[in-house]
Amino acid sequence: MTAAKAEEWTPEAPVTEEVKKICIQIKSDLEKKTGDQFDVFIPKTYRSEPKCGGHYLLKVKVGDDKHVFAMVCPGGGTEDICQTVKGFQYAKSESQPLEPFVTLSTACGK
Repeated sequence: MTAAKAEEWTPEAPVTEEVKKICIQIKSDLEKKTGDQFDVFIPKTYRSEPKCGGHYLLKVKVGDDKHVFAMVCPGGGTEDICQTVKGFQYAKSESQPLEPFVTLSTACGK
Protein backbone atom coordinates (compact mmCIF):
# COMPACT_ATOMS: atom_id res chain seq x y z
CA MET A 1 0.00 0.00 0.00
CA THR A 2 1.38 3.43 -0.87
CA ALA A 3 0.56 6.91 0.32
CA ALA A 4 -1.47 9.19 -1.90
CA LYS A 5 0.46 11.04 -4.54
CA ALA A 6 1.79 14.36 -3.24
CA GLU A 7 0.12 16.27 -6.08
CA GLU A 8 -3.31 15.14 -4.83
CA TRP A 9 -2.73 17.10 -1.62
CA THR A 10 -3.06 20.86 -1.25
CA PRO A 11 0.12 22.87 -0.61
CA GLU A 12 1.19 23.26 3.03
CA ALA A 13 -0.64 26.24 4.55
CA PRO A 14 -1.20 27.88 7.96
CA VAL A 15 -3.98 26.22 9.95
CA THR A 16 -7.55 27.47 9.75
CA GLU A 17 -10.08 27.58 12.59
CA GLU A 18 -11.56 24.30 11.32
CA VAL A 19 -8.14 22.62 11.38
CA LYS A 20 -7.45 23.95 14.90
CA LYS A 21 -10.67 22.25 16.06
CA ILE A 22 -9.54 18.98 14.49
CA CYS A 23 -6.19 19.26 16.27
CA ILE A 24 -7.94 19.74 19.61
CA GLN A 25 -10.06 16.65 18.90
CA ILE A 26 -7.05 14.41 18.23
CA LYS A 27 -4.69 15.60 20.99
CA SER A 28 -5.45 12.84 23.49
CA ASP A 29 -5.26 10.18 20.76
CA LEU A 30 -1.83 11.46 19.70
CA GLU A 31 -0.67 11.49 23.33
CA LYS A 32 -1.81 7.90 23.72
CA LYS A 33 -0.19 6.76 20.47
CA THR A 34 3.13 8.53 21.10
CA GLY A 35 3.22 7.66 24.81
CA ASP A 36 3.96 11.30 25.62
CA GLN A 37 2.05 14.09 27.40
CA PHE A 38 2.07 17.34 25.42
CA ASP A 39 2.20 20.47 27.58
CA VAL A 40 2.69 22.43 24.36
CA PHE A 41 0.25 21.65 21.52
CA ILE A 42 0.19 24.36 18.85
CA PRO A 43 -1.22 23.58 15.39
CA LYS A 44 1.11 25.11 12.79
CA THR A 45 0.38 24.01 9.21
CA TYR A 46 -1.69 21.49 7.30
CA ARG A 47 -2.39 19.91 3.93
CA SER A 48 -5.65 18.36 2.81
CA GLU A 49 -6.69 15.81 0.22
CA PRO A 50 -10.04 17.13 -1.05
CA LYS A 51 -10.66 14.23 -3.45
CA CYS A 52 -10.81 11.74 -0.58
CA GLY A 53 -13.39 13.47 1.58
CA GLY A 54 -11.58 15.47 4.21
CA HIS A 55 -8.25 13.81 4.95
CA TYR A 56 -5.61 16.01 6.56
CA LEU A 57 -1.90 16.04 7.21
CA LEU A 58 -1.19 18.17 10.27
CA LYS A 59 2.00 19.69 11.69
CA VAL A 60 1.63 20.38 15.41
CA LYS A 61 4.30 21.90 17.67
CA VAL A 62 4.64 19.83 20.84
CA GLY A 63 7.90 21.21 22.30
CA ASP A 64 11.09 23.12 21.55
CA ASP A 65 11.36 22.56 17.78
CA LYS A 66 9.64 19.19 18.27
CA HIS A 67 6.62 18.51 16.10
CA VAL A 68 4.18 15.72 15.40
CA PHE A 69 3.02 15.12 11.83
CA ALA A 70 -0.37 13.40 11.86
CA MET A 71 -2.47 11.84 9.12
CA VAL A 72 -6.10 12.39 10.09
CA CYS A 73 -9.20 11.04 8.41
CA PRO A 74 -12.92 11.50 8.93
CA GLY A 75 -13.78 8.85 11.46
CA GLY A 76 -16.78 7.01 12.66
CA GLY A 77 -16.25 8.45 16.10
CA THR A 78 -18.58 9.98 18.61
CA GLU A 79 -20.01 13.48 18.37
CA ASP A 80 -16.99 14.72 20.36
CA ILE A 81 -14.39 12.91 18.25
CA CYS A 82 -15.21 12.91 14.56
CA GLN A 83 -11.64 12.51 13.31
CA THR A 84 -9.33 9.49 13.45
CA VAL A 85 -5.52 9.53 13.60
CA LYS A 86 -4.41 6.96 11.04
CA GLY A 87 -0.70 7.58 11.37
CA PHE A 88 1.89 9.93 12.79
CA GLN A 89 5.55 10.85 12.61
CA TYR A 90 7.03 12.07 15.87
CA ALA A 91 9.97 14.28 16.83
CA LYS A 92 10.01 16.10 13.51
CA SER A 93 11.30 19.67 13.17
CA GLU A 94 9.34 22.71 12.02
CA SER A 95 11.62 23.08 9.01
CA GLN A 96 10.80 19.61 7.70
CA PRO A 97 8.19 19.66 4.92
CA LEU A 98 4.81 18.11 5.58
CA GLU A 99 4.65 15.28 3.04
CA PRO A 100 2.17 12.40 2.70
CA PHE A 101 3.50 9.24 4.30
CA VAL A 102 2.58 5.57 4.36
CA THR A 103 0.67 4.29 7.39
CA LEU A 104 -0.61 0.83 8.22
CA SER A 105 -4.08 2.12 7.38
CA THR A 106 -3.40 4.80 4.77
CA ALA A 107 -6.74 4.09 3.11
CA CYS A 108 -8.53 5.70 6.08
CA GLY A 109 -11.27 3.19 6.59
CA LYS A 110 -11.61 2.05 2.99
